[in-house]
Amino acid sequence: MVLDEIGAGLLPQDDLYNENHSHSTTEAGWATGPDGLQYTMNDRRPASFNNWFALFTLANEDSISRKICWTIHHYKVAPIALLYGSQHWIVARGYDASAAPASSADNSYTITGFRGEQSVAADSLARAASAPQRR
Repeated sequence: MVLDEIGAGLLPQDDLYNENHSHSTTEAGWATGPDGLQYTMNDRRPASFNNWFALFTLANEDSISRKICWTIHHYKVAPIALLYGSQHWIVARGYDASAAPASSADNSYTITGFRGEQSVAADSLARAASAPQRR
């Protein structure tokens, strides 16, 4: 989904899954480990996409939520977030907020929700991850 959004096209899921697993050093038990996912996203990104994918572990739910909003706003790409006690990845395709963020640390705006395959309340997404402006 994200690779298609940035111009890589739709790629075979089996190929992506196998690449994730063959480039992960994270402990066993992951369906897709964070490092394998990062490797695959960077390896499969098209040359026309001038950014790279990075892993972020932030101190609290609010910081995570603001980083997600900033990534959507600034980089114009849907970030991938790990949720529900590290059991599920989602693509955050948009957010609802009182204003656009000025930076990833900007806390002057209120986040009311995120949009992925299903809308998620901001507090639910943040908790799961350890006039509104639509982006």
